[in-house]
Amino acid sequence: MRKFLPAILLAFCYLTVSAQKQVDYSFSLGVSNYLGEIGGKEKARQGFIGDLKIKSTRYEVGGHVRFRMSPVFGMSMNLMYGRITNADSNSTNFGRRYRNLHFRTGITEVSTQGEFTFFKFKRYGHSYLLTKTRGRTRIDVSFYTFLGVGGIYFNPKAQLNNIWYALQPLGTEGQGVVDGRDKYSRFAMIIPMGLGYYSTINRNLRIGVELGLRKTFTDYLDDISTTYVDPSLLSSTAAELANRTAERIAIDGTDDPLTETYYEPGDKRGDPKHNDSYFFGVLKVGYAMPARRSSSSFGLGKMFSTKKGRHSNHRFGSRPKYRR
Repeated sequence: MRKFLPAILLAFCYLTVSAQKQVDYSFSLGVSNYLGEIGGKEKARQGFIGDLKIKSTRYEVGGHVRFRMSPVFGMSMNLMYGRITNADSNSTNFGRRYRNLHFRTGITEVSTQGEFTFFKFKRYGHSYLLTKTRGRTRIDVSFYTFLGVGGIYFNPKAQLNNIWYALQPLGTEGQGVVDGRDKYSRFAMIIPMGLGYYSTINRNLRIGVELGLRKTFTDYLDDISTTYVDPSLLSSTAAELANRTAERIAIDGTDDPLTETYYEPGDKRGDPKHNDSYFFGVLKVGYAMPARRSSSSFGLGKMFSTKKGRHSNHRFGSRPKYRR
């Protein structure tokens, strides 16, 4: 994330001085969910939304600045925060449920995305004050798709004896103690993509809904990716959090009828072939500023304007000439 954050900031600076645009500022509130190794349904992996568990839905909040570059194309800058979680005790798959792992993490996201409006229309109605008609209300409706790039910070945690431990420093899969396994970064790049809709009332008030998938370039949102390691290589806390198959009680408080330790060092713990993903579904409310003209040269465009006015032929510092 730190590598491409300057590029995102430069894009923001460029957009703020681009030629003709409409800008709107909005706030979002919504829900989040996660796709990865933990939880899921009866099959080992179903992909996309097949493994989503409604029980694991959490919240999202965010702030957004959108630049309308043309009638069909726009660019958005986003700062969002959400929480994701899941537990193997939510799964009906035997292998996952017996593994008995769980996690939670906050995700701070900074991103920029291009938006393409593929369908739009306008309609008019009447606005009222009590029983009196005040005038006509214009509503612009737009449907769009988006694709972008961004970065996130995450910090997966798990609970042990009523204490939540950050898992990355512990190296639960032998990171830092096993050759070839370095500790993973808690910063990652993402590709946001999805669909959205918004209505603009009287050109200013904007209300919309956006559904977006975040494809990440990390497999450690949940701290799970590869195999179990010899617990003697780990600290006592890391060893307990790494292999929880011997516990009779799951994170949700339900009894686990299986008590024998099934997974051994070298056994599969995660799936390194597929990175983790997460979803945001949000409601946006914002204010659209009127379209204006500026210059990518910070106002120099006015000085060299080609439009003819009353004194369009005057040189700088010269006085106008009048006929006698």
